[in-house]
Amino acid sequence: KHRRRGFEPQGELARPLRLADGSAVAAVIRQPSSLRLEVRIPIKCTAKDKAAMREQVVRMLRLGRGGDAAARHFAAASPDLAAQGPVGRLFRSPSLFEDLVKTFTLCNCGWSRSISMNEALCREVGGGAFPSPEELCQVTALRLRRSCGVGYRAERIL
Repeated sequence: KHRRRGFEPQGELARPLRLADGSAVAAVIRQPSSLRLEVRIPIKCTAKDKAAMREQVVRMLRLGRGGDAAARHFAAASPDLAAQGPVGRLFRSPSLFEDLVKTFTLCNCGWSRSISMNEALCREVGGGAFPSPEELCQVTALRLRRSCGVGYRAERIL
């Protein structure tokens, strides 16, 4: 069986993903081998849903061509790290919007505070998933401050 140097299966990543209609579904992402990635969800989905989830996973794990080039560049610039195994890929959120909002929630606070604000956004606005721009447009800055504890960040988030 072919095994890429440094590959060791490492468990699972559980997080909500968005289906084609914008609704959220709990997903489990795992890599059973160096050449295979699985996304499991508890419901049947359409081809459009699969495409939407694929787009999110490709972005999160930087699996596109741009991610390959960045990883090669990082490995070339960091031979000490590259000698330990594959390097150069940083995890991202499924959407640029989520990354942007999480940048705001990280301002002027520690990591645990940022996590609590993001969890509150998911729970109070996103129905268990990180809220979409459309969902955030339905709430006021006051509600974000009170129910999600984002403080002065509320206006920037909206």
